[in-house]
Amino acid sequence: MAKFNPVPSEVLHSALENAGFTKSLSGKEVVYDLRNHHNPSLSVRVFTSSKVGAGKVVSCGKDAIRASLVYTNSSGNTNGTKLKFSRVNRVGTTEAIVGRMLDLAREVYRAANNIAAVGPCRCGAPRYEDTKACMAFCWKKKDSAASNTLDHPHVA
Repeated sequence: MAKFNPVPSEVLHSALENAGFTKSLSGKEVVYDLRNHHNPSLSVRVFTSSKVGAGKVVSCGKDAIRASLVYTNSSGNTNGTKLKFSRVNRVGTTEAIVGRMLDLAREVYRAANNIAAVGPCRCGAPRYEDTKACMAFCWKKKDSAASNTLDHPHVA
């Protein structure tokens, strides 16, 4: 079985910054975002498992490096998408961990490209590739608490 490697945070941060990602915070965790060039409202977000001010990632078995696709609406609010991606466990050499992390980010970016190719919803938000549903949830009725009926006129 491969052994846990407490990768120094600076190594992860440097690799992501060199790949064009910008640093931000999500709670107390350092995250990196990269906007999709086809649709700037979609971003790859990498959760590094490193806390603000920490020199290394969290301890063994506590967390893994994760990546997700994030949608930013016209108001600047961000939401995760329904798409699920694998995680990068911190085992093996530092170079291997960084390589797997960047491969995962590329996989998420490719998913964003596929979504951008579907074309936007009538409201302007991107749509999921498989269902063509709007990521801004514009199809939900205003009084969705009173009615759980879904009416999506924008599905192509």
